[in-house]
Amino acid sequence: MLLILLANPERVWTIEEISAVMRSSRNSIRSRLESLTARKLAAAVEDSGYRYSASGRLHVMVEVLAEEYGERRFSVIELVFSKGDPLQSFADAFRLKEDDAGR
Repeated sequence: MLLILLANPERVWTIEEISAVMRSSRNSIRSRLESLTARKLAAAVEDSGYRYSASGRLHVMVEVLAEEYGERRFSVIELVFSKGDPLQSFADAFRLKEDDAGR
């Protein structure tokens, strides 16, 4: 869903439109959009729908996610559905370990 919003960042999407694209229930879409909104990845636009809203470093991370999804789709899907916070896990993947920093 995040990548759908990213593909057209100025477009305002309704829950029904995203539901049709993703073939998922409106309740599930609504819940996911609320989660993305809480994380500042999406924004509610009055009563009309939602749009992409990540900026700064968060936007850069979403662009990296889109690139990785294009190259390693199944690995990204596995990460998203793994236990824990997928955004934190994604961010952690870019941290240098202490052992790696000194090399």
